[in-house]
Amino acid sequence: MSLQIEEKEANAFAMALLMPEGLVRKQVAKYINDEHGIDQENDENIKKLADLFQVSEQLMLIRLSQLGYFESIYKKKYK
Repeated sequence: MSLQIEEKEANAFAMALLMPEGLVRKQVAKYINDEHGIDQENDENIKKLADLFQVSEQLMLIRLSQLGYFESIYKKKYK
C-alpha cells in the first residue's frame, strides 16, 4: 500500500472519529434550509459547526462535502 493511500485512509478515519456522520447530520439539521441544505450564503453556520466539533472551518467543509451537503461551486470557494 502506498504512503499516499495510507495517509488518505488515516485522514478519513480521523475525520470520521472527530465528526461522526450521525452527530454531524443531527447538528446540521438545525441549520437546514429546505431547498439548499445548509444556507450557502451564511458562513456563520459553518463556523458554528466547526466550533461545536472543535475543528477548523475548512475541515468542517470537507466533512460536510463528504456527506453530500454542498454543491461543487460552494466547495471551490474554500479550496
